[in-house]
Amino acid sequence: MLYKKTKRKKRKIFKKYLIFFFVLCVALAAVFEYQVKPIQDNFIRTKGKVVVQKCISDAVTKTLEESPNEDFVNISTNGDGTVTAVNTDADSVNKFKSDLESEISASLEKIHTENISIPIGAFSGLTLLTEVGPDIAFTYFLTGSFEAQITDSFESAEINQTLHQVELTVTGTVILAAYGYEEEIEVTTNYIISQTVIGGEVPQYSRYYGI
Repeated sequence: MLYKKTKRKKRKIFKKYLIFFFVLCVALAAVFEYQVKPIQDNFIRTKGKVVVQKCISDAVTKTLEESPNEDFVNISTNGDGTVTAVNTDADSVNKFKSDLESEISASLEKIHTENISIPIGAFSGLTLLTEVGPDIAFTYFLTGSFEAQITDSFESAEINQTLHQVELTVTGTVILAAYGYEEEIEVTTNYIISQTVIGGEVPQYSRYYGI
């Protein structure tokens, strides 16, 4: 009889501990949802943009080295050296765009998975503790697509001079994903890839409108 009472008592204690453990897990999940998760998401979003911008920058540098920007614009002059016409080379521009988009996508595909470390103090919500404590590691995934656009313009420079610029705009649509988190971000980066100072009047200009 005494043995049965002791056994029942142990079962009650075990159930209490089990209920306590369950409540603790729910509480921890709630803390993660309302305190940890927003900070994790913000870190992933910020780091993801940095990673994408670096992929774009490295790809632009590499592609420009392989496709000199001098090929984008053909300048014609008359006998005394005056610029008479500026023509955009459609084939060179389209090849550059295609090569660049492929290079960025391949670069991002190689990364695919990134790790971030967040100091535990960042989850306290206190600015002074943001960098305090050991790091907690998180893993996230990223994939996306990219589009390159090339535009050009004439701007007045100094007296009797005109500045012709070719500008590259790269827009990336990237999906970031981690446990309990998925977000689509857009990253846009601009580069001046060609500049030419032209003396005299603005010359005749021919543009390929597909750029």
